[in-house]
Amino acid sequence: MRRIDISVIASLFFCGSTAMANEVNLLSNPDFSASAEIHGWDNLTYSSEDALTWANVDADNKKNSGSAQLSNDQPYMTDGASATGQCFAVKPGASYRYGAKTQVVSGDVVAAMVCQSFSESTCQANLTDLSPHAAPDYGAGWQPTSVASGRLDASASYVRCMLTVWNDGTGNATMHFDDVYFVSERPDAVFSNNFDASEDDASHTM
Repeated sequence: MRRIDISVIASLFFCGSTAMANEVNLLSNPDFSASAEIHGWDNLTYSSEDALTWANVDADNKKNSGSAQLSNDQPYMTDGASATGQCFAVKPGASYRYGAKTQVVSGDVVAAMVCQSFSESTCQANLTDLSPHAAPDYGAGWQPTSVASGRLDASASYVRCMLTVWNDGTGNATMHFDDVYFVSERPDAVFSNNFDASEDDASHTM
């Protein structure tokens, strides 16, 4: 009978656990549990200035929690999308996955979570689109988006993720976003004297 080396299995299990532990949600304020959390998202809207607001409606029906409400009052072919986003550091070459939970509030909504990678920290030039995007299910109630996944280029040091809403008709197209995530390995630059590696990451993992 062939002997199984338990120590080898244990070491493989340990290595696998370590890899999983290094994957965290790199987005700040991803669950919009308080109204102040929408201020952690940049207003990139092309419609009205108040397109991004906080809604006291939570994807998991949590009390005293909420979601981001994004609206667009411009017809699809007249103006661009209402959008809100974040630019954050990533680890080049790391695998990733991203998505959110969404709820159609009103109108003929065309929405997506769009992420792009960059080599510089302003997330402005020389972008690489992380396709496919995370697309909503437009059914009734809260629905998870599709999960977008892949591997970052070796030159990707930053990613910008945007929650976007287009108006495919007339009136006002409005969507709720909650439990947003971009899960990947920690960027090496995060490990500094100001970072406590033992900090509880329970609220940042998916």
